[in-house]
Amino acid sequence: MRAPRARHHTTVLVCAAALICVAPVAVGGCASQATGDPAGAGSASEPVPGVPVHSSDLEFGQRSTFDNGVAVRVAGPRSFTPSDAAYPSSDSAVAFEISLRNGADTPYQLSQLAVSAATGGVELREIVDPRQGFTGFAGAGDDLPSGRSTHVTVAFAVPAGDTAVSLTVQVDPDLHTARFTGR
Repeated sequence: MRAPRARHHTTVLVCAAALICVAPVAVGGCASQATGDPAGAGSASEPVPGVPVHSSDLEFGQRSTFDNGVAVRVAGPRSFTPSDAAYPSSDSAVAFEISLRNGADTPYQLSQLAVSAATGGVELREIVDPRQGFTGFAGAGDDLPSGRSTHVTVAFAVPAGDTAVSLTVQVDPDLHTARFTGR
């Protein structure tokens, strides 16, 4: 079962239903900017306290490190044809591997992760296809220990054809988001 994430973010399976996962959190309260690789990929604008902001777009493969110590890297989209067991039904889909590293001194609650994808300004629906190994975020109720890494794979239904897709990642609802783009 799947439960919707606040602000219509991608949903996650936690035991039987829950939200998406990522990395550590030791938040201060103000919004902050992500730092991408190479240096200078973050936005130069000042964040407004209490209001999450988008970082500058990062390319797939770059890393975004959040002020709470969580680092996120997203591999480029991998196209696949969903099986007849996929939900929702779709003729084509893309999968993303998200690598998370907890650089904080405390465990990160993976259930805080929110991920969404879009193409042409239209939000895409997460797809679950157990026959192909896309089962959502199993283990999202777990914590990511300090200094540890994990990988999460998520898939989205997409229109047919070569389409630019962006993946937005938020590791904590009180922090900014990082948006990864490319083909």
